[in-house]
Amino acid sequence: MMKHAILVLTLLLASVGCSSATPPPAPFTTYQHALATIDTSSSIILSAYMLSPNSRVTRHLAQAAARGAHVHVVLTGEGFGYALRDNRQTAALLTKRGVRVQLSDYPLHMKSLIGDHDTIVTDTNFTARGLYVELPAGARATVYHAILGHTGFYGGFTTDKASSLRVEAAALASTTGPITIESESFSDHNPVFDVLLVAIARHRSVDVLANADDAAHSASFARASSILGAAGVHVHLVRSDEKLAVSNSVCWAGSSNSSRGLESQVDWGLRLDNAAACTWLAQRIERNRS
Repeated sequence: MMKHAILVLTLLLASVGCSSATPPPAPFTTYQHALATIDTSSSIILSAYMLSPNSRVTRHLAQAAARGAHVHVVLTGEGFGYALRDNRQTAALLTKRGVRVQLSDYPLHMKSLIGDHDTIVTDTNFTARGLYVELPAGARATVYHAILGHTGFYGGFTTDKASSLRVEAAALASTTGPITIESESFSDHNPVFDVLLVAIARHRSVDVLANADDAAHSASFARASSILGAAGVHVHLVRSDEKLAVSNSVCWAGSSNSSRGLESQVDWGLRLDNAAACTWLAQRIERNRS
């Protein structure tokens, strides 16, 4: 009996291990893939809103420069004090290691990585919990120019906040099914807010998830949630800070908050008309809700 129990437990643990190792559906990828891109590329350009001098990705960038790779890092020079403090410290550290570091004179919130063969964007400042997207080769130039402050688009991929929110809103308006969105910051007077009011007026089910910490200090969130709640939208406060939207087999992922202001901010968003990707995002939102 004891041997049988051990065998069953071993098989169960193996199956759990296999499940956790299941790769996400395209075009999503992993944090490990981003680090591997840094480790194996001869030319690397990376952008972030904030990069800690003690972060794992900072160490990998320094190691890449030490082995002779050309490494260019662009960090925001316009942002909250904590971000600027970390960015200056990281810039000083990486510059000593042979990395070219630039602090932007434009609002930069896009987190992106271009290696020899991969172009990747993420919604966090390159952390293990982030959402990672591998873009097609054709988007490479669009990302590169955006990092340097010249925004544009490639199909459903956008590189400034105003365009990202317009594409997100258009994606939600293109369907008739239920809508679930998540945003770290959320307010009225932006395209996503407007399309939610239209959707609820058309008797569509609408759920909004917003970050609880951000909401606690935001008068604009309080106003927006009051308006939406009165209209019949279900508003939930969560610990997550992801920016996602799903309606049936149409979805959107990005780094742009559904909030007003900073329309010219360099940032990214991506519309997907892909049932497998949208199902995966919907499951991710449900995990964030719990």
